[in-house]
Amino acid sequence: MDEGRSAGKPVAAHAHGGDGIRNALAAGVRSIEHGTFLDDAMIGTMVRDGTFLVPTLVATRAMIDAGTARGVPDYAVRKAEEIDPVRRKSFAEAVRHGVRIAMGTDAGTPFNPHGGNARELELMVEAGMTPAQALAASTVTAADLLGIDGEVGLVEHGFAADLLILARNPLDDPAAYRTDLAVVVQAGRPVKPKA
Repeated sequence: MDEGRSAGKPVAAHAHGGDGIRNALAAGVRSIEHGTFLDDAMIGTMVRDGTFLVPTLVATRAMIDAGTARGVPDYAVRKAEEIDPVRRKSFAEAVRHGVRIAMGTDAGTPFNPHGGNARELELMVEAGMTPAQALAASTVTAADLLGIDGEVGLVEHGFAADLLILARNPLDDPAAYRTDLAVVVQAGRPVKPKA
């Protein structure tokens, strides 16, 4: 935290366990990545201090979905199955109490590739967010966490024209982010038409 402050940079803490989360919050981190074992006191501190949670629900679910058939060791599947409901409950409580949630995936972990962000939105909705909240977590709130909220995250004049064009409304079904992508627009130019 001292180094981050001296450089004028916010600090994120990779924290699953209670002691790590408590220590990170006491130090004044900007965000908690994972937050598996959040409790009411930690959630209260996050709300009071405006600390973000980046839940990365897909990291655990990807291990479960892949399973031993795709090479995940049995002990890792069992651990993921044991921890997944705990992570979902902590996330749901954070949402319920108004913690600022920013979407993130912990991409690069097994069976959780870069570019697979859409699955995280589905899991956030399954675990207690509304589709509109999941969209906000992925756009305006994530931009706020990263300190680029005046540049991206909204469809407004003066913002980067980075858009996803979908064939279905993701507020009706968040799977549309994953299954119904028609066009990606970056800086106002189509860069990826649907294959």
